[in-house]
Amino acid sequence: LISVDLATSILSALTGKMMLVVLLVCSLLVTSLTFLQARLMFDELDLSDSLSHQYSKLMDNQHIVMIGDSLMRYQYLSLVYLINTNTFYPADKKPSILWEGDHATWNAFFNATNWALYPNEFCDCYRLGFINENRYYFHKERNITISYLAYFGDNPEQKLHGHWGPHDNETNHQFRAPNIKEFIPYRWEYNTISEALTAHAAQLKPKPGVLILNAGFWGNNYYIKEHRESVLNLAVSLFDRVIWKTTNYNRENQLLVPYDGICDHPGVECLNLEWTKFLQPEDFTDNKHFAVHIYADIDIQLITQLARKNSTLSFVPLSSEFYGTVVQHNGKSYYVDGQGLLSFLPHSKDAMNKECWQTLQNRSHVHLPGSTLRNHLFGRKITNVCTTMRSAAKS
Repeated sequence: LISVDLATSILSALTGKMMLVVLLVCSLLVTSLTFLQARLMFDELDLSDSLSHQYSKLMDNQHIVMIGDSLMRYQYLSLVYLINTNTFYPADKKPSILWEGDHATWNAFFNATNWALYPNEFCDCYRLGFINENRYYFHKERNITISYLAYFGDNPEQKLHGHWGPHDNETNHQFRAPNIKEFIPYRWEYNTISEALTAHAAQLKPKPGVLILNAGFWGNNYYIKEHRESVLNLAVSLFDRVIWKTTNYNRENQLLVPYDGICDHPGVECLNLEWTKFLQPEDFTDNKHFAVHIYADIDIQLITQLARKNSTLSFVPLSSEFYGTVVQHNGKSYYVDGQGLLSFLPHSKDAMNKECWQTLQNRSHVHLPGSTLRNHLFGRKITNVCTTMRSAAKS
């Protein structure tokens, strides 16, 4: 789908060739560092304006359909905004297109999101009784199509339906703008996700090569083995790649619907969000939905997985052998504990800190490649590592 040479060269640039110097520190620090604000290492190492266009470029020639609930909707919007503007969505921009709650009405939200993606998105979006939200993004110059189909569980009263047929395109779409207030009869409607996959998603033009599914927090039948295997076997037969986006942990760090065993199904890749169990309340807009910066992390996780064609990417704390170490990279320092890498700024080598810095200088050096760190988490900043060391020694 994308140029192998392009993907290789860009990913090589993102990974970097710098070796990382690790200085061993007292392991007592591990017990004192809590209340982490975990994020992917992507954010600290790579997420910048100078590199966002490279992540966007990796999406050239991709044809993707994303089917899921509001968790998938916001991920679609974050990803497509990156493609449309070559920048990540600003975390401080209000009202945000990544949170419906910032808008007075659903129609206001639909119009705002559609306008932010102008002129490349067509939004078949209504909230008149039942939910109808299907989005189709076309970028002709870059040969990109990304579609989002709303799927809110296996509720017989909330079917997959819409107004734009799979053989319509951006020049002959039949639905009206989303600010209309009267109901318009659906042109297609399916009782099951299997029917929607076969008759709609797989028939989109150009045909999507990648299907991304999730269960989210809505009731569904994925817990039934026969249903799960039937849907996934069909999906694998219809699309070149099938990616299961695991359900994230909520604000209370609870995983309410653990269907992540789906990732073990033959032919299904896993977009594993296990790392979200380390997030803090400020990383959410409500109990289930993320703040803007977390969607950016997931964008990069997905783009990297698509480019590498690798279904085994995971993002976890470094192994226990590295606990209590300090990693230095690109002029920044990180302390490693059981839940992530914590950045800190060096302080003056005054008399109060002399013993601390002498301890740092006397430690052995351990080298880690950038690719190793990039697959791990980091957390909150430490204002003074020397103070932290002294507090740990007393505990």
